[in-house]
This record gives sequence, structure tokens and C-alpha cells, in this order.
Amino acid sequence: MKIIHSLLLFCALYPAHGYASPHENTYDNNDRCSNAAEREFEREWGDGLLPNKGNPTVATYKTHYNADLNKCFMLVQIMTSNTRHGSASVRSFVLIDVYEGVEFGSFGERAGKFIGKSRETSSCEVNQVKCSSREEFLQQVKIYMGP
Repeated sequence: MKIIHSLLLFCALYPAHGYASPHENTYDNNDRCSNAAEREFEREWGDGLLPNKGNPTVATYKTHYNADLNKCFMLVQIMTSNTRHGSASVRSFVLIDVYEGVEFGSFGERAGKFIGKSRETSSCEVNQVKCSSREEFLQQVKIYMGP
């Protein structure tokens, strides 16, 4: 009986090292994902303000570590305004698997007077599944980026 009490006391005073709780693991993966995405964004888009022949272009991003897929995703949004054609603009999204360096999805649309209607989708696909609108694209992206 004395041996059992000694073992219990030992276990209580000296917890096992190297075993993280699921929450610690998630936080660690979230941090790693955020840091990797930040490095990738800066490498590809710098500070997000891109020179584009007088047309202001801004890139922003969001990251998400998807624990179910064990993947780090980054959703980049790129907006370009064409001031020479009135209120014309181009909006693009790119969904990237940061760790693999693979594009998982993309969306592009043009808007303004130069296309003759309010907006036009030029490309829309997530994980090889075609879509037809920004709303559809963002709905499919939720599978990877979370709500």
C-alpha cells in the first residue's frame, strides 16, 4: 500500500513531459500557421500595397489552421481599382494551403461600367469544384477556413 501511495505522489509531483493537451496543440498549430502565412504573404505581396500602373491595388489575407485536415490555409483578397474607367474594379481571392504551397481555390470578378453590368465572375473554383459566384466561392471556402 505504501508503494501505491508513493507512486501516486510521484505522478502528482512530476507530471509527464512532452504531452500537450489538445488545446495547447491547437494553439501551437494556430501560431505556427499564422507565422507561416505571414511570411508567405510578405514574400508574395509585400506589405499588401502593390504598384499597378497607377491603379491602386491592395492585398489582404486571413489565416486558419484546420485541425481536421491538419492544414494551414490562407485566403488572400486582392482589390484593384481602375480610376481611368470610372468606378471599375477587379476583385480576386486565392485560397492557399500554406504548408504545401498549393493553390486550393481561386475567384475573380470584374465590376463597373466597362463590362456593361454590375459585376461579372471570370473564374471560380475551390478544390477542383467549379462555382459561379462570389457567394458560392465563399461558402465553399468555409469548409477549409471555418465559419
